[in-house]
Amino acid sequence: MQLPPARLPARTVVRLLADRRVGEHVYGGRMTMSAAGDRIRNRADYWVRAAEDVLREHTETFWMWPATPARLTRELAAHGFAPLPGYEESELPAVTLRDRR
Repeated sequence: MQLPPARLPARTVVRLLADRRVGEHVYGGRMTMSAAGDRIRNRADYWVRAAEDVLREHTETFWMWPATPARLTRELAAHGFAPLPGYEESELPAVTLRDRR
């Protein structure tokens, strides 16, 4: 699971994906993250080029809600999960399903 950011982005963030050549084609893209109300909007634009021509393009948009690792751990606890020892304060939550006997 990729963790969401802990807070809404203060400004729009654009990250270019490195172009990769595979045979005659070059594959590339960009990721754009911005605040939209109380959610985070993520837009991924991908393309395939041959020479200077764009052969294909695709765009996907997905949404996230900001949450700290501690908040995620609390929400998982409400559904029967417990932090693994040593990970209680970690930036990367690690949980296990509690025994339900």
